[in-house]
Amino acid sequence: MHQINKVLIIKNPLLMNTEELSNRLTQIVQGLTNTHPIRIKATIEVFLEEFDPSQNYLLSISDIEDYETQFIEY
Repeated sequence: MHQINKVLIIKNPLLMNTEELSNRLTQIVQGLTNTHPIRIKATIEVFLEEFDPSQNYLLSISDIEDYETQFIEY
């Protein structure tokens, strides 16, 4: 199975409010993936529910051979 990962590191975005962070992450992920925008928005919403600004995060987008849908996890 062939897999390609794209990684986004999120480090202490304390100067952004949640809406701004949501918009920026959505735009970045849309630029890195072909995933449907509704799925991206849902993933970002779940991420922000668990988000702790004092922590660093790694957001991974994986392209897996023979799967049309990309996997997004954090």
